[in-house]
Amino acid sequence: MPRPTPKPPRAEAVLAAVAARYPAGATVTGPMIAEVGGVNLATAGQIRQWARAQDRWPYANGKGARPGEVRPIGPSRLSGTDWS
Repeated sequence: MPRPTPKPPRAEAVLAAVAARYPAGATVTGPMIAEVGGVNLATAGQIRQWARAQDRWPYANGKGARPGEVRPIGPSRLSGTDWS
């Protein structure tokens, strides 16, 4: 059984500040949470992790595009066009 994620200090206030500034579905990164909530990056990460565990995180994860949306850059590795 996984260990429950402890509630970080000021989690509710930071989530309310983020919700007031960004609409649901927006990509909200750790630095954005830290700036809006007035907390450091480590605390912002803990708050995001706790909110996800509680199903209270309506934002994108800020880690980039979904695998289906990623476009390869440069020649295909299987085409052999990048070999010398």
